Amino acid sequence: MKRFINYAVVASMFFVLSACERPNPTPNNILGMWYEQAEGATIKSLLFQEDGTLLFRWSPDPTSQTIIDWGGEYNILHYVLDNEKVVISVSSDTEEVEFTYQTPYSISNNILTIDSFIYKGKVFNDFKLYRGNEITPVEIDAKKAEKLKTIFSTDNELLADCIDFQVKTINSAEELQSICPPNQIVPEIDFSKQCIVYSLVRLSSSGDEILNSALLCNNQNHSYEYFVDIQQCIECYTDIKDVFVYGVYDVAPSEMTYINPIIQLIYK
Repeated sequence: MKRFINYAVVASMFFVLSACERPNPTPNNILGMWYEQAEGATIKSLLFQEDGTLLFRWSPDPTSQTIIDWGGEYNILHYVLDNEKVVISVSSDTEEVEFTYQTPYSISNNILTIDSFIYKGKVFNDFKLYRGNEITPVEIDAKKAEKLKTIFSTDNELLADCIDFQVKTINSAEELQSICPPNQIVPEIDFSKQCIVYSLVRLSSSGDEILNSALLCNNQNHSYEYFVDIQQCIECYTDIKDVFVYGVYDVAPSEMTYINPIIQLIYK
């Protein structure tokens, strides 16, 4: 059953501000997204990044039969690995460490177990999370890439009604044809095995740069999220610019029963 829940954009979209001066001591096996096995109507997740940034999210489970009126919470943390322990720092907006704690952790069979995880005074003991599946865009030839670039352009009037930060999917040749500009040839996509995911992203300055995008799957509830990394130019003048972010992914439309309708942005 396909269900779309419209959370507030501020609650559903998160921004990770990376600390450039922090070391990068993280081994590859912990990097990426980890999801808790949902119990009830909420689900927790941790995103470990190479620069030592750790994002904690606690949000409604989109696949739950229970719909709650709560947009969820997130918190930007920092971490360092020390042998078989993870040192987690909770920082303020000024990057002054408010408190730091360390706790044992282990990874086995794609399950991350953290002995004690602390969030706003709550202690989650024996905190187990399952590795998310990151799906990178399919590599396509130059001709096909040029055709898609023409379609996913802000000059394409057939996409004029797109809403910023809303995630959409294309699951058939007919759907792709419907947004293809006149006199343009539709690229061949094997929609029996693949789909197209796209979103209109509003950048805050002309110096902002889209680094990459990825489709993430929570294997516990078979839900998907669309992530986009943006290199933000702090010193650049404000110059609002809309760009389309898109990709062809090896996910059959029949497999994608739910995708978060709001894009997940990570600012570097």
